[in-house]
Amino acid sequence: MEVLQRMLSPLAEYYEHVDHEEIAINQPGEVWCRRHHPNRDGDIWIKYLDDRFTLRWLRNICQAVANTFNQSFDPDESDKPSTIFATLPPYEHRFAAVAGKNVVFDQTLPEGGIAMAIRKGASAGRAHQVDFSDWGLVEGRGVQEGFHHVAKIADGRADAVQALKDAVQQGCNILISGGTSTGKTTLFNRVIQEVDHRTRVLTVEDTREIKLHKHPNHVHLILHLRKNVGHCIGYESLKS
Repeated sequence: MEVLQRMLSPLAEYYEHVDHEEIAINQPGEVWCRRHHPNRDGDIWIKYLDDRFTLRWLRNICQAVANTFNQSFDPDESDKPSTIFATLPPYEHRFAAVAGKNVVFDQTLPEGGIAMAIRKGASAGRAHQVDFSDWGLVEGRGVQEGFHHVAKIADGRADAVQALKDAVQQGCNILISGGTSTGKTTLFNRVIQEVDHRTRVLTVEDTREIKLHKHPNHVHLILHLRKNVGHCIGYESLKS
């Protein structure tokens, strides 16, 4: 893992930057960075040129990630693209890449290309212990002013935190939705702590983000959209 972190260090300069929440590489020699907030020109995505990111370097990075996480990677396969999904240490950044002949930069690259994205993990740069108050839910009170668009509780005057805890304990369906890096996983990890310890919990993800280490009866499955790959369960296997 230390070797992989050293190899990723040129990219880490971008995805670990305090102003960035995600980076994307569409072709060699450039990296697009998504900012948490627009710059002075109102731009969210900013492009940087970096000649360190050659096609060969990108292939080596993908191969290293695939080897580390026991996934297959063959960008020269003609039938279908090769994909990689992983969670990078130490802050659980989400890594995704696709490579193959159908990833076309231009006609001068017959071997195909690589598209890559890394999204900053929920735990990166967190300055405090997350609690319900971060979403306007306070013990003994209703949803706080300015947060009604975030938290929907049936009775706005009710104890918002208790209402949410009751919903979890009663096994109600709870939908957490939002845009990229808005705190969906962070909130979910807080909510799931309220599950009764006597309950058996089954979680399914494509990359590891759910934290339920203290729950005694917990099964965690990693789902891959293709067939069974490494430690991942294929989608078709799960359906059957």
